[in-house]
Amino acid sequence: MSSSSAPVAVELPALESAIAQGGEPWRPVLEQQCDFQPTVFCSVMINLIKNPNINSNRLFRADILHDSLGELAKPDRDASTHPRRMEIPGFSCSRTIVRLLIPRNPQLDRALVQTCLISQSCSQSSEKMLVVYLPHVGSAEEVPFYHPAVDGIAFLHTWDFAKAEAGKISIHFRLFRGPEAGSAQNGIDPALKRVAFHLLSTVHKHGKGLSAGYKKRVHHDRIIPQQRLQDTYSRLKMDHAKRLIEKWVEQTDPTKHVFEDLGIAAFLIELWRDMYVGKVESSPEFGRENEFQTSASNTSTPKCEFPGFVDIGCGNGVLVEILKKEGYSGWGFDARRRKTWDTFTEDVQASLKQMVLVPKILADRSLPAEDGIANGRSKESLPSQEHVDVHDGSFPRGTFIISNHADELTGWTPLIASLSESPFLIIPCCSHDLSGARFRAHSKPDDRGKQRSAYASLIDWVGRLASDAGWEVEKEVLRIPSTRNVALIGRRRQSSGVPLLEILQREGGGFGWTDRALALTKRKPKDH
Repeated sequence: MSSSSAPVAVELPALESAIAQGGEPWRPVLEQQCDFQPTVFCSVMINLIKNPNINSNRLFRADILHDSLGELAKPDRDASTHPRRMEIPGFSCSRTIVRLLIPRNPQLDRALVQTCLISQSCSQSSEKMLVVYLPHVGSAEEVPFYHPAVDGIAFLHTWDFAKAEAGKISIHFRLFRGPEAGSAQNGIDPALKRVAFHLLSTVHKHGKGLSAGYKKRVHHDRIIPQQRLQDTYSRLKMDHAKRLIEKWVEQTDPTKHVFEDLGIAAFLIELWRDMYVGKVESSPEFGRENEFQTSASNTSTPKCEFPGFVDIGCGNGVLVEILKKEGYSGWGFDARRRKTWDTFTEDVQASLKQMVLVPKILADRSLPAEDGIANGRSKESLPSQEHVDVHDGSFPRGTFIISNHADELTGWTPLIASLSESPFLIIPCCSHDLSGARFRAHSKPDDRGKQRSAYASLIDWVGRLASDAGWEVEKEVLRIPSTRNVALIGRRRQSSGVPLLEILQREGGGFGWTDRALALTKRKPKDH
């Protein structure tokens, strides 16, 4: 079988197992040829050890409890996390890692401590690298659902120096002792074979990519550490998901919207934890304190009381409801009222307004007025729209502005944030210019010389607007169930920026905004 062909796994005869001599009932399962060297295999396996979610969507991450290289060696740790030992004849262990596998749903699955051993064996003709996973359990019944019911998993990479591109990877399971283990001649359960095929295919795919020069382009957790974010998300999901899904009255998919807003709420809560000092509800099982804590990395950042939030273009209001239930003061508005609003408690309903935003800067600009309707008028001066409240985009200083899939308001967000000296979070979705019209933002080609997608161009355009307005723009790819998952955060100003009227004129003046904004009240809400 050629190493350049599509990955095909084949069964290994038991006698060919390089680790069958270890005295334990190891079973060789599958083998795959490869053309990447041991150093590539080692890099791939270290990445998979640190990111088990690549192999299982039931896992969030791995928390590293111990690393023999000294990165996290804790001699005083609990005995249950002490590394498991295993001697393999002919191999020397070069690294020991103990990780805690964190499940995505702690109500269904429990966390699992696992030792990962990295060993090597070299001769004049070949080099072998062995990576072994040993779960800290005593029987198959103790193994969580997301882990195969085995006492060990071993990945063996063999490289022949005498032959070009002559490598192979094999996978082996160590079964639990007892009647269920059977004899060495018995076959492996078909379900375990499927697990082995998946694991082997993942290693082969990542090894091929890394050897071909693949570089990861999407980077998460630049602003908020993964552990904090996911722990908060898990708590929010347990506290709010069932209630919100059961009361869903929209025609859209409740799970998508609820879990997406829970992810955004988790990010905001942890972002605010770093930005402000304020009272929050206590949740001991997740380590939440009565007041935000100042981490060592943020000791130089000034803290202040939480100033409140506003969710512009709040849609179904779920994000506002979650944040209010979590004890954060704030409100939201949208051009169209949603049926979901009526399912919330009275205090949350009072925080949701049907309102159109017509930025004050449009009325103040030294530009010709629009035909028909002058921007900035109050509802009393709009006789055909008496039922519509109009907000001018001026908020109390420092109010945190949330612009989550706010469509027409997306480009306006950093500008109105400058007027109120308010930090913001923008999650762009559909592309509209400052007049409210659909358009495709112009952007330069990427670093490979290719034209950027419409979404990437929108992200670039909004980022330029924010930067021109004087904001230091931070970007984060959020861990939410949406392809529109890039967030732009402005929490610090780097300069006074370009005058806002100059930006407005450069971007076409915003003519037609008021008519389009008022027309939104008559349209059917979009299903993002």
